Amino acid sequence: MKKGILCIVLAMVLLTGCASQNDGLPDASVPGTTESSEEAQETVLETTETALPAAAEEKVMAVSSDGIADGIIDAAYGMNGGQVANGVPTLSIPLSIQNAPSGTVCFAIYMDDPDAADWVHWMAVNIEESTIPENFSADAGNKAVQGTNDFGTVGYGGPAPPDKDHTYEITVYALDAEVALPGGFSKTEFEAAVAPHILATATLEGIYKK
Repeated sequence: MKKGILCIVLAMVLLTGCASQNDGLPDASVPGTTESSEEAQETVLETTETALPAAAEEKVMAVSSDGIADGIIDAAYGMNGGQVANGVPTLSIPLSIQNAPSGTVCFAIYMDDPDAADWVHWMAVNIEESTIPENFSADAGNKAVQGTNDFGTVGYGGPAPPDKDHTYEITVYALDAEVALPGGFSKTEFEAAVAPHILATATLEGIYKK
């Protein structure tokens, strides 16, 4: 009888000890342990990606003019203005160039009238200033080399619409080098010299009233 009781007691002690040894071990049967860890890693990755700064938008070159308001070219810069020589308006319009790209050495200007079969009004190259004042064409001196317009004069020949209001286009080119052109160059010479050096272009439109 005593031996039977002793065996029962020993068996209970052994079972209790095994249970105690397993208490400190992780239960592999608990669901979600691995998934929770993966979700936490994904959350960290998402947070890191969100925290990265957005790439700065590249600025685009632009050209504007104080001589154009609400799309209309001021009368002073064309045939209705007071500065006309031999039937050609000579007071050139002011221009302001913004966001020229890195590496720009100088600018070129081309102004024409698409409403009159692309009549050329102004061509100029090797301009270093990004702010081109009123009457720059007449005052440029050695600050620019200017071509022959379709009036047959060198420099600026302003708007002179013969029949109706015309829309004029002024295109500015940012160049990576000065170009070798003689004063009084032609449109063909302008295009050939400028083309290999263009970094960016910007075009401004304006209507001149008849």
